[in-house]
Amino acid sequence: MTPVRRLAMLAVLGATTACLAGTTSAATASHRVFYLAMKTGDCTTQATSKSYLVLPCANARHQFEVYAVGHGGWGKTPPSHSAAFARAQQLCTSSFQRRYGGPIGTGYGWWAFWADPGAEAATYGDRIVCALVRWPGHPPMGAGTHFRQAAGRR
Repeated sequence: MTPVRRLAMLAVLGATTACLAGTTSAATASHRVFYLAMKTGDCTTQATSKSYLVLPCANARHQFEVYAVGHGGWGKTPPSHSAAFARAQQLCTSSFQRRYGGPIGTGYGWWAFWADPGAEAATYGDRIVCALVRWPGHPPMGAGTHFRQAAGRR
């Protein structure tokens, strides 16, 4: 192997090691949270059906960016899924528009979480968590937050 090629390989290996070290430190800064306990500003990825991993927003793997937490107005007895969805849609879209000055744009969407009837509703009541996602399919969002891009602002 020529000296130039060997130096190039070492540079690539060094950069890869540095990237992996950054990924490892981001992973150690994360923690799990119950899906209804997420807070505004959390960047998360799904760990299990009801727990999410809160990551630094700089971690490109995050899939959800929580931008609002509100209340559905139904107390501790959730309405039908379609009624809860309609309320979540109204709350999440209006909260985003009010906070970021425009509707959620192409390539993005909203995702909402609210309590299942029973023990969750008894504990969390009518709490609705609104998150920005990439759409369709909510793949990883990439590094940083995307609220302003989703509202068409840079």
